[in-house]
Amino acid sequence: MKTCIKFLGVIILGIILLSACKEETLPIKLVYPNDAIIGDGTKEEPYDVASAIRKAKKETVSWVKGYIVGAVKKNVTEITDANDIVWGGQEINNQTLLLASNAEENDYTKCLLIDLKGTNSNINNNLNLSENNEIIGKAATIYGKLTQSLLGINGMQNIAKATLEGADIPIIEEGNPLGVSMNTLSDVVANDFKDAIDGSIYQLKGWTNIPTQGLAYWKGCKKKW
Repeated sequence: MKTCIKFLGVIILGIILLSACKEETLPIKLVYPNDAIIGDGTKEEPYDVASAIRKAKKETVSWVKGYIVGAVKKNVTEITDANDIVWGGQEINNQTLLLASNAEENDYTKCLLIDLKGTNSNINNNLNLSENNEIIGKAATIYGKLTQSLLGINGMQNIAKATLEGADIPIIEEGNPLGVSMNTLSDVVANDFKDAIDGSIYQLKGWTNIPTQGLAYWKGCKKKW
């Protein structure tokens, strides 16, 4: 009987020790989802580049914020490796931009390709790297349609709006480059200039003189009839 009790005691002790070992060796693993979405695609809470890449298959129209890091090399029609990318602004297709989550990124698979073709002229003038090499590394927030198939990688096209370093890039109307309000213009341009003073700057009543370059103005000159 004593032998049985001892034997049972050994078994119970073994179970306790085995349980204790299992508790001590259980791995503690924190799992973070690799498909987390940062932002909601609005201007106030834009997607980061990684989130935009995950959203690209849905082809949503969204705001994305990132850093300008480079562009596609000239004459490249499909991106297949790192040699198709220029991490700078020389010898590039200046209708393209690469946007990344950090300014030091050099892995094109972690970048979003921005297609500037067909976008508003002022956005193009401010964001193309051929003329604005100094914007490399700067933050931009861009609004357009996400896509999985832009020269073979994830990208954004149909760009409608953009900011650079937090400042909106104004949209310039192609038929009204000076942005003059059509609601304040007269239907007929007519004036007899009878009040004009020789050599003075003359401004037609109801109109605003807006020079496009240098100094431009109405100048009155009296004429004897």
